[in-house]
Amino acid sequence: MREVVFRQKDFFSNYFWSMKDGAKIREDVLVKTYLQNYFAFKDIVSLYRLVGKKALLQYAKELGMYERVKKLVDLIDAYMQTKTVFQCGTFVQG
Repeated sequence: MREVVFRQKDFFSNYFWSMKDGAKIREDVLVKTYLQNYFAFKDIVSLYRLVGKKALLQYAKELGMYERVKKLVDLIDAYMQTKTVFQCGTFVQG
């Protein structure tokens, strides 16, 4: 299983309080822990950035929370598109 670098400041909820910043953790353990417990929107944004949309939605599907996480991921996607368009100087309200 893939390992990722854990940074506590990226997450609101502190489920891995005993880990030092920069420690490696298995991707599946990290994502599933946050999805199975109550999580904040910032946690989903961090997971999205860390593992990507496709992997995050796959883990959510495995845990039976696909619809809940999909709604949040769609919000992130919409924000990123708006931010990108705005940065290019061609912001258009729809």
